[in-house]
Amino acid sequence: RRSSDLKTNVEQLAEQLGYFFKEAETIAMQTKFVQRKSRLSGSVFLKAIVFGFLENPSASLMNLAQHCSTLGVEISPQGIHERINKYAVEFMKKMFAYALKEFQNKIPLPLDILKQFSAVHLLDSTFKQLPESMSEEYPGAGGKGSSASLKVQLVFDFLRGNVEQITVEAGRKADQAYRKYQEILQAGSIVIFDLGYFS
Repeated sequence: RRSSDLKTNVEQLAEQLGYFFKEAETIAMQTKFVQRKSRLSGSVFLKAIVFGFLENPSASLMNLAQHCSTLGVEISPQGIHERINKYAVEFMKKMFAYALKEFQNKIPLPLDILKQFSAVHLLDSTFKQLPESMSEEYPGAGGKGSSASLKVQLVFDFLRGNVEQITVEAGRKADQAYRKYQEILQAGSIVIFDLGYFS
């Protein structure tokens, strides 16, 4: 029985991934990442980026070009570099948002104490310093570190194991001022966060 359920889940995931990468072609056109027929389609670029960095978090342009080659597209590292532009950024943002929406677990944890809540949201942030050249877009908090930094705010639904919301903002912004999580709250849900968010 368990083996059968696992096989069904794997088949469903494979089907979902198929639709996901097919949708990449449509979103690549919408975001103008692909403006004419190209060997480097939205799907190939997305697979190279996702699987390339999964295999090696410090993947170089050469590594990404090699991943493209395994997908049947010959492209130089310089060619990859030229395609990483504002259109690529918008394309990846849209695909990320689509993935968060598409790959959602619907079944809650079977814990009696949590059945009283429609959702259990965990809210937290992380901070990362950036190169000085990015200080205009992501101004830092000052001090001895870089003048550029970013903060990532994340809301996780513990009840179902889903990432509900991710927001990237300037590193100088205080957690206390973050209110975007209120957009996803629903009746009967609870939000757990540290004192840095208390107002």
